[in-house]
Amino acid sequence: MLREVREELDRIEQFLMRRDTASADLAAILTALRSSDNSDDELKAITTSPLRSVVFPKLWESYHNKGEELQVGVDRVFGMKPPENLRTTIGGSYHFSLHHNLAVEAVRREDPR
Repeated sequence: MLREVREELDRIEQFLMRRDTASADLAAILTALRSSDNSDDELKAITTSPLRSVVFPKLWESYHNKGEELQVGVDRVFGMKPPENLRTTIGGSYHFSLHHNLAVEAVRREDPR
């Protein structure tokens, strides 16, 4: 592993070890960014892609270079309720649904400062 990567991972780990709301939010977002364990492109389009567009907007825009697509992602995450069929879409398990819902909560949380 590159030293620079190890240093970033160590920094993230230190943050996660705080075990507070901010570290829980980061863990929720990182977990949901991976997407579901199946190859359901529709599920990815309504969950992971919008989340990625919100948490990494510059990266997202550099790959997609479409301002309107980015705005759809922002609107979807900040205004969305998880799709009703999310659990059944991934085989009846709500595992991914849980990760996604926690990440959306984390992204929506307002900083009290």
